[in-house]
Amino acid sequence: MRLFVILFITCCLIVLSLSASELDSLKLALKSAEASGKPAILIQIASLLQKKEPDTALQYAIEAEQLAQAGGQLFETAAARKLQGNFQYQKKNYPAALKLYEAALGPARTNALKAKRKALGPEQSIADQKLLGDIYNNLGQTCLQLKDYPTALKHLQNSLQSRRSLPEREDEIASLHNLGLVYWEMQQFRKAAQYFKQAAHLLDNTNNVKLAATIWNNLGNAYSKIGETNEALDAYIRSLRLKEGFGAPQELAAAHVNLGNLFYLIKDYEKAIEHYTRAQTLYRQIRDDMREAQIISNLGVVYNEIKDYPAAINNYK
Repeated sequence: MRLFVILFITCCLIVLSLSASELDSLKLALKSAEASGKPAILIQIASLLQKKEPDTALQYAIEAEQLAQAGGQLFETAAARKLQGNFQYQKKNYPAALKLYEAALGPARTNALKAKRKALGPEQSIADQKLLGDIYNNLGQTCLQLKDYPTALKHLQNSLQSRRSLPEREDEIASLHNLGLVYWEMQQFRKAAQYFKQAAHLLDNTNNVKLAATIWNNLGNAYSKIGETNEALDAYIRSLRLKEGFGAPQELAAAHVNLGNLFYLIKDYEKAIEHYTRAQTLYRQIRDDMREAQIISNLGVVYNEIKDYPAAINNYK
């Protein structure tokens, strides 16, 4: 019988919390703002609404772009187009997202060059590099979805270069992780492990436990693929410990499945059974019948290996 080996590669999504008072304050400020100040406020409103009310956010972003273009505001034009690209990306309309991100890149780069020539100061430089890093990162992720791996790598390397100049390390960590994801999809697992490992080395510089759990999980997957089982075990356990602090049942189950797969691989069948059983319980709680069935089948395979044939048959049934 075949073992269902499912390596759960995970991505981390940062969701902005929507504050009603903050939103009301911005809408009030919008009414009294001068024309030149309106695009920035519209962009802030669109950013807040992006996850919870995406259609409304899109309208604010479109209005921001129109006003910014009319006023010759390159930074705001780029930021508004990026938000529109995010809307299309969320809808999985990747070709449309790609066009919008590409349209955002031109004004973002031009604005950064102008600001550099005028020596406008470190705050503007940070803002420009953050915007460029975000756009390049989003271009890379979109190209990954479109399976254009060489272009994805090019954009993500540009993102990494921009983000390394920022005072905070979290964006740099995300770019390194995304580079690893591209190499994972290309089945260049050793290269993927290198980038996941670089990201992991920077995790002390972030309090984002979900991002940390994601990176340790994916590093464990890459190590498992290249046969470095001790390193994989360490990474999986680090990910599990973090997920135990915040994780939903689905995430915890996936962590136990990965550990079960690894212990099966190194023939530690007792621990494989322990982790598969925990995963089975969690999948049953959330009524994920398909994954629970796969785990029950895996248990059958393990019991077959240890010659507990009645238990194996029971699980196969």
